[in-house]
Amino acid sequence: MKRTMLALAVLVALVAVIALRFWPNADSRSGMAREGEDARSTTETGAIPGQVRPAAGSGQNGPSSGSHSVAPIKRDPALFLAPREVDSLRRFPMPEPLDLPPPMERKVAGLLDARTPEDAVWLDQHGYPSEAEWSDLDHTSEEELAAKAAEGDITSMALLGEKQFREGKISEGYDNLDEAAMLGSVWAVLKLGDAQKRAQNFHNAFALYNLAALLGDWQSPVFHMQTGMGSSMSIFYLSGIPELTAGLLANMQRARQLRGLPPIVPAQRPHVFNMPSGSDPIGVYPRRR
Repeated sequence: MKRTMLALAVLVALVAVIALRFWPNADSRSGMAREGEDARSTTETGAIPGQVRPAAGSGQNGPSSGSHSVAPIKRDPALFLAPREVDSLRRFPMPEPLDLPPPMERKVAGLLDARTPEDAVWLDQHGYPSEAEWSDLDHTSEEELAAKAAEGDITSMALLGEKQFREGKISEGYDNLDEAAMLGSVWAVLKLGDAQKRAQNFHNAFALYNLAALLGDWQSPVFHMQTGMGSSMSIFYLSGIPELTAGLLANMQRARQLRGLPPIVPAQRPHVFNMPSGSDPIGVYPRRR
C-alpha cells in the first residue's frame, strides 16, 4: 500500500512539473497578444504611394493573391508615368537604353497562348498579357496603360513598364515592372529577368527566371534563357543563384506585408500532359483579357 501511494505521489509531482514547464504564463500570453496587435497596426497603417482611400462602405475589397487585378484602391494614373519609390524586389543595375533590342526581337512566339482552359485561367490570374496585347503594345499609349494600372490591373502595369523600356524610360519601366511583380505578376518577373539579361547581369537574370519558376511558371523561363545568356556561367555565379532567388522571394513577401497584403502562395501552372481524364483537348484557348 505504501509503495502504491508513493508511486501515485511521484506521478502527480511529474504532471505538475510538466504543466509548469510547458503551459504559457499570463505574461507570455499577453506578450503574444501585444505582438499580434503590433503586427496588425503595422499593416493597417501602411500607405501606398498615390493612393486615394475609398469612402467607408464603398464595398471595395482587399487585394487577393494570384489575381491580375489586385490593387483595391484607385490611384492617380500620373503616378505610373514618372520615376517613384517602390517596395523593390532588389535594386538591380539598369541597362542603358541603347542596349535594348528592337521590340519584335523580344517576343517569344506562343508563350502567351493558353494550351488548355486551365492554362488560360492561370495566365490571367498571374499577370500575363494576351498575345494581342503584346503585339499591339507599340500602338498602345502610356496614358491608356497607366489608367488601367491605376485601377489595379497589374498586367497593364507590367505592360506599361515594358513599353517605357522600349522608349528609353528605364527608371519608370523598372518601377512599374517591380511593383507589378510584387503584386503578383509572374510575367513582370520574367521581363525583369529579360532586362537584366540585356544588361549582361546574368546572375540577376538567372535568379529572376528561377523566381518565376518558383512562383509556378515551369514553362516560360527556359525559353527566356535560350538566347542572350552567354555561352557559360562560372561556378561562382551559379553557386549564388539559390541564395539570390530566396532573397528576392523574401523581399517580395516583406513588401507585401508592409502594404497589408497576404503572402504570395505559389500556384503551379497547369501542365498540358497532367490534365484529369476527360479534360478538353490541347489546343489554343481564349483568354479573358
